[in-house]
Amino acid sequence: MSTVLDQHGWLQIYGRNEWRSVTPLGPKMTSLPVKKVFAHHSVTADTGVDEATFFANVKTIEKIGLQRFGRASYSFVLDRHLYRVAQMQGGNVGAHTGGHNSTAIGICTIGNFADGPYNEVEVNDVAITMARFLSWAIEHGVVDPAFELKPHNAVKATACPGVIADRLPWIREQAVNSVFGDSSYWRQWDAAPRPTPPAPPPPTPEPPTPTEGMTIRDVELYLTGIDAQIETLGRGLATAHSVIAGHTDQLGDLESDAAQGRRELTAILQDVTGHSASLAAIKKELSQLNRVTDEDIASAMVRLLGD
Repeated sequence: MSTVLDQHGWLQIYGRNEWRSVTPLGPKMTSLPVKKVFAHHSVTADTGVDEATFFANVKTIEKIGLQRFGRASYSFVLDRHLYRVAQMQGGNVGAHTGGHNSTAIGICTIGNFADGPYNEVEVNDVAITMARFLSWAIEHGVVDPAFELKPHNAVKATACPGVIADRLPWIREQAVNSVFGDSSYWRQWDAAPRPTPPAPPPPTPEPPTPTEGMTIRDVELYLTGIDAQIETLGRGLATAHSVIAGHTDQLGDLESDAAQGRRELTAILQDVTGHSASLAAIKKELSQLNRVTDEDIASAMVRLLGD
């Protein structure tokens, strides 16, 4: 948000990202600054003063433009409450005034100023806000100082922008004079009641130091308490070291048991290997016995009897 507080008075200008625009920008305008500005009203409800409501009102207007034209219609949207303006298309082509969209900007005021209800103070606030914004636009190269300010109904058969059209000559005069000369013209409206701009939040106080406002005795007691806390922490640390040492001893015992288990397992494996060799010899002998035939046995008996 750009908050302008200068000779033009209070003005708040919000960028598209601040009110969370979701529609695409149109192509760049033919040239800036523009020499024509068209005034419109939204005919939508002006539902409140706070910033969140302002953003919601702007998004309602954006949605209507998206539905009708595929993009946001207006260049800027104006809210008379607290002198606020939201950028919509800015210096890009909108869809606000047929035949003039690429060479003029369209300023839309939230509300219905053709059918009402509205009062003199509300219309005055619209006029002041628009004059202040146009002063800003001249100084920032958006609007030519010799610009024409016309109502929408000057180029189309419509009630838009209602009674705001009657104030446009005064608005243009104030905008130009504010930049190049006397800006006292609109001060006649300053006495009219209107919402007070929101005050900035108070600065966050620095946190007090622990001993702020204490007597010497209080400080001594405070430091004694700190010493006691340090002593308690020391005892806790010693206990932790003792527990860790105990766990270390247990870990040593476990490692010793594991080494003994490994030795026993090695001996078992050696026994199994010896038994395997014996089993192999037995198998060999059995294999040899299986090859002895009846003739071999009879021959052996003959030899024995002959002897």
